[in-house]
Amino acid sequence: MTKVSIDTLLSTEQALHRYNLLAKKAKETEDFALNEFISESAEIVESLQTGRPVERRELKYFLEDINNHWEENI
Repeated sequence: MTKVSIDTLLSTEQALHRYNLLAKKAKETEDFALNEFISESAEIVESLQTGRPVERRELKYFLEDINNHWEENI
């Protein structure tokens, strides 16, 4: 079992909430970049929501991407 810091857990939880809000917005708009990000991120989001292991580097990139899309769209 890999230990994860509380900061990483909280950042991941926040990112999942943001992903869900961005996914809702993506359905309402025709923003190609946002729709592509939502589609490409679906697998990691599913893994995070179901507790399947995710590589640290993959999680790091997801957190960075979600923050960038959040700043651009909200």
